[in-house]
Amino acid sequence: MLILNNSINYRHHRFKKVSFNQSKSCVHHERQNVNTKSVVVVVSTKAHRRRKKIIIEATTATNEERSDSNVNNNQKATTTKTTKEKQAMKGNPFEQTVKAAEERQELFNDIAPVYDQLNDILSLGLHRAWKMATVKWSRAKTGDVVLDVCCGSGDITKRLSDKVGETGMVYGLDFAENQLRRAKEKMDDLLLMTNFNPNNTNNTNNTNNDSSAAKITWVQGDALELPFEDDTFDAITMGYGLRNVRDIPKALSELKRVAKSGKKVAILDFNNSRDETTNQVSGFILDNVVVPFAKLNDVEAEYKYLRPSIERFPTGPELVDLALTAGFKEATHYELQPGGLMGCLVCEV
Repeated sequence: MLILNNSINYRHHRFKKVSFNQSKSCVHHERQNVNTKSVVVVVSTKAHRRRKKIIIEATTATNEERSDSNVNNNQKATTTKTTKEKQAMKGNPFEQTVKAAEERQELFNDIAPVYDQLNDILSLGLHRAWKMATVKWSRAKTGDVVLDVCCGSGDITKRLSDKVGETGMVYGLDFAENQLRRAKEKMDDLLLMTNFNPNNTNNTNNTNNDSSAAKITWVQGDALELPFEDDTFDAITMGYGLRNVRDIPKALSELKRVAKSGKKVAILDFNNSRDETTNQVSGFILDNVVVPFAKLNDVEAEYKYLRPSIERFPTGPELVDLALTAGFKEATHYELQPGGLMGCLVCEV
């Protein structure tokens, strides 16, 4: 298109055929603006049509570039949001690396002072029933030598101690020093309360008080490299720990290695359910109850770790497959009530 003089507002157009050759490939139009008397000559040719096509293609390409730019901007915004969310939580639930494991170790050290209190409040005390069920599934009995891996503040360890009695032996292992310190303090406080209880006439032989504390050995160690010989334990438990290790198959192999043949290993943790409704309910509770309450106790960043760590955790059937691959003879995953929010993997060596 060749524009000899530019005009903006046209009141009417007058068209005049200037020439017409045999090939009919070129038609000239003269367009005059009545107000400005400026003349616009438009040359329409095959070349013009080709140019028009190029302009259309260029416009399409520009629109596509703009669309791509919008997509890229949205992706950048999403990435920025994700990055901020990651920075707002501790424990790095998105990676299974040594560095991530070290961050989780720091996380559990940080929450040790409020860990028990939050567990009681946020689970409405139900964690006690779940832990008792885990001990039951471990088949621990009087006189056994038992191990509680990732023992935290010692809730399951104490229950194992009560179960095996003063003739048994209990080891509580965790990688977080502050959790172990808290566990030992709890047992010492329990012992002190028992010794000064005027209604207790049998302090030395009651396996539910002082004797239970006496036979627990606390060990700071790594679940991926358990500091015990093969075939050592008659029963093993693991509460809320498998989800946090950086190598789940290796952790399962270690549990199998230190357990005696024919014995049980019971592993309690959050349930990454195959049922979408269950997962939605779990997510809602974590986002709208657990995290806000944790914020009141200045551990919001630590408890934001929970949901993404559950989402990347294997489902029940996947855990069963991993256990069998690790060498266990049998494995069963139980979904615990209410709502299947928790699960317990029970394995036989």
